[in-house]
Amino acid sequence: MVSGETWRAALLSSGAIIEACENVVSGKFKNGFCAIRPPGHHAGVFGKTFKNNECDQEQTNGFCYLNNLAIAAAYLKNKHREIIKKIAIVDFDVHHGNGTQEIIECMQEPKLFREQGNASILFDNDPRVSTQYRPWLDESDGKNVLFTSVHLHGQQFYPNTGGVTLEDLKKQEAYHPGGIFNFPLYPGSMTSQ
Repeated sequence: MVSGETWRAALLSSGAIIEACENVVSGKFKNGFCAIRPPGHHAGVFGKTFKNNECDQEQTNGFCYLNNLAIAAAYLKNKHREIIKKIAIVDFDVHHGNGTQEIIECMQEPKLFREQGNASILFDNDPRVSTQYRPWLDESDGKNVLFTSVHLHGQQFYPNTGGVTLEDLKKQEAYHPGGIFNFPLYPGSMTSQ
């Protein structure tokens, strides 16, 4: 449900994850778990992720406003750099975390963006683009952040991203040394045995 308090809830969800991380780093707790809403893994670099040459700025992807896990990971790499050397974001959800993947991709690879209205969106074949490098803090961050997504995948299944091809694996090795690993599960491929 989207309401006048949704933005505040999104801010609180990110804050809750950061607080949980602080409690673990400080030794107050051994681990943490946050059951939060709204979700965040469909929110990309500019909020909306880019898909199939379309970016509808009037709606969010999957009701996600802020990528709370990526925010917390960037916070940890910034504030606790001397303690936190590597981060793994493991996304186990029925939907692919396309926004988180986009953010991790931007840690290493230059991305091309074009201004459209109030938001910049990704275009790979527009002559009016400019290259922007988007690391978190320094060049080593891209080598030390792993993103793994286990999700349902299929042409009619939202967001229809996170499939794996040989080209994807080659690109991953070249541009994302920390790692982006997608484990798509296909409808009907699982049995009760």
